[in-house]
Amino acid sequence: TTPSSASAGTRITPAPTTSTSAAARPPPIHVAEVSDFEGLCYALEALVGSDGFTCRSRVHDIVIAPSTPDSYRAVVRYLAGNKFSYHTYQLQTERSYRVVMRGLNHRAPVGKIRTDIENQGHQVRGITNVLDSRTKRPLPLFFIDLEPAANNADIFDVSRVFFSEVRIEEPYRSRSTVQCTRCQEYQHTKGYCNRPPRCVRCGGGHESSTCLKTRETPATCALCGGDHPANYKGCQVYKELQERSRPGQPRRDVSSGRARPVAAVPVPTPMHVADAPPRVHQTPQSASPAARSLGPRPLHPPKPTPTRPSTLKKATPSKTPPPTQKMKLPSKAPSTQNEAPSRVPSRTATPARTSRPQRGNPIPQPSTENPYTNLFQPELLIKFIAEFKSLANGLMSALTSLSNILSSFTQTHTNIPPYEYQ
Repeated sequence: TTPSSASAGTRITPAPTTSTSAAARPPPIHVAEVSDFEGLCYALEALVGSDGFTCRSRVHDIVIAPSTPDSYRAVVRYLAGNKFSYHTYQLQTERSYRVVMRGLNHRAPVGKIRTDIENQGHQVRGITNVLDSRTKRPLPLFFIDLEPAANNADIFDVSRVFFSEVRIEEPYRSRSTVQCTRCQEYQHTKGYCNRPPRCVRCGGGHESSTCLKTRETPATCALCGGDHPANYKGCQVYKELQERSRPGQPRRDVSSGRARPVAAVPVPTPMHVADAPPRVHQTPQSASPAARSLGPRPLHPPKPTPTRPSTLKKATPSKTPPPTQKMKLPSKAPSTQNEAPSRVPSRTATPARTSRPQRGNPIPQPSTENPYTNLFQPELLIKFIAEFKSLANGLMSALTSLSNILSSFTQTHTNIPPYEYQ
């Protein structure tokens, strides 16, 4: 796009201000597809002056930062009149004071709502009924936009509107990135977008309301070209944007195209008392150069060692154990060379240490006894034979009784003589 001459416009001289607060600073203007950057700068200079704006070039667009609200309005009018592709944001001083009103039926007339609120000392800019995001059904919620005023905070005292008890609350701020419904790009809204329109369903260069795509035709994303609508939260463009906007994640520098990691905050490492450095006294500057060269002095200087006369001989510690630990040696030497000398412990020896009891079930130890040692003793053998004999007699009597029962059963129910079964 080639800018036209700015002689027809009115020159706006910015007010001489020494400093501009962040709240009163105008928002930036993002201009895309600038083919004549030099002509654009000269046109804006003739419109608002050389101090009325500042440009910053990026990969895909140019960011114009006006210095005053009047310069901002003049630049926006110039860009819109020359059909530039741009988007911007609302001035801080022009933003409405928005609140949420709960408890009022969605069929209540908007005119009556406006009248009741204005009768309580507020100037209403707009009233919008909130719809469900999935079913699109109207909810008993209303967005109330008030004109900026000093008494905007008094709107929370309103408790009755159109014969209904209502509750005024602050609006919930969504953490998701806002998306423009005109060009389908992120981080700006439709009201301040002058980019070419793109359809949210087919990705074509027209408004979404005039799209002729049927349900049978697959959708086409205007951002990545995938088979989904442009407002799909699973789009790769949306995922990458969310990852860059999260705190602590590496951000991508648009000018260089490389990932720029966020500066990490150093975390202090806990230090134990044993690892702590000793406290020292700093050597004062007024000390002599020789004292300063020795470095810092310790906190507690060592005590001087007392001197002893040279005639006294220093006692050396004995290497023999104390009497309580001394072992008594045998009085006689062993009779043979192979026999080891036996040591008899003294009465003052330390008693043997008992083993610590184990927790839980004890582990069974293998027995060293032979289980067949007492098996062939005469008394046990005679007892075993007697028990076996009584058991055999009982078994024989049981078999005889069973045989008699079978014989009687056979003779009763059959005509065959019993001797044929023998």
